[in-house]
Formats: sequence, C-alpha cells, structure tokens
Amino acid sequence: MLKLLFTCVLLFLNCVTGFAQSSAPLMFGRVAVNRTHIAFSYAGDIWLVERGGGDARRITTDPSEE
Repeated sequence: MLKLLFTCVLLFLNCVTGFAQSSAPLMFGRVAVNRTHIAFSYAGDIWLVERGGGDARRITTDPSEE
C-alpha cells in the first residue's frame, strides 16, 4: 500500500512539473491503477503511464471533457 501511495505521489509531482510551464489549467482528477499501468484524468483528458514510471501519454484528445 505504501508503494502504491509513493508511486501516485511521484506521478502527481511528475505531471505538475511537466505541465507547469504550459498555460493549460492544472486539474488532476481520478486515478485508476492495474498491474502494469496507471490511468488518470488531467485537464479534461485521460492519461496513461506505466507503473514503473516514465512519460505519461495522453490517450484522449477530444475538445470536450472526458
């Protein structure tokens, strides 16, 4: 449980620092975790990142909120 919490905190910090220079609003939303990936909503889109870390990939690009 502690490892999962640590991973989520690191993911959140990575997202905040990665998008800190953009003009888009910083809205971090729901998180879903499975064995290999973490999915989360950010600024109205759904993002996916491997549990081991790395760059998050945006998997939705619709102008409406997901």
